Amino acid sequence: MLDSRANVQDFEAEHRRFDVYVAALGDERLRGLLIDALGQETDAALRDGVLVRLLEMLDKDGRWQVLESFNVSAFVACRREELDLLDALYEGQVFGLAERGLLLDGTDWLQRRAIRVRRMDVLEVLAMSGRTRRVRSAAAVMQGDIRSDSL
Repeated sequence: MLDSRANVQDFEAEHRRFDVYVAALGDERLRGLLIDALGQETDAALRDGVLVRLLEMLDKDGRWQVLESFNVSAFVACRREELDLLDALYEGQVFGLAERGLLLDGTDWLQRRAIRVRRMDVLEVLAMSGRTRRVRSAAAVMQGDIRSDSL
């Protein structure tokens, strides 16, 4: 028989750990300790959630360095690849067939973030072929904003 009180305590403990981890994200001096703590975290979903937040704060090299310490889940590996693609788009790198395929096969999260890059080549692809109506609409609106800004 399950003890519901134990489940509530576990849930509350996870939230307390999450709050501590998020607070540590904001202080670069604690980054090493945070990575060590995440390496010992037994709740995979909690670890992955914090790890992804950390990856979003780092550049490509920093992401690779952090991930060397972990046996990462498919979710974290996917998010790292998506962040690498976003970095390339922001840096103005070529948006060829390979990148287009990665973008169109990517998650909704990636496509919504790619709209913020404000590149017409990326926006055209998303306006026509984005995964969701929300993505297609937002890309089309951003295209219009860019066109009106250039007048």
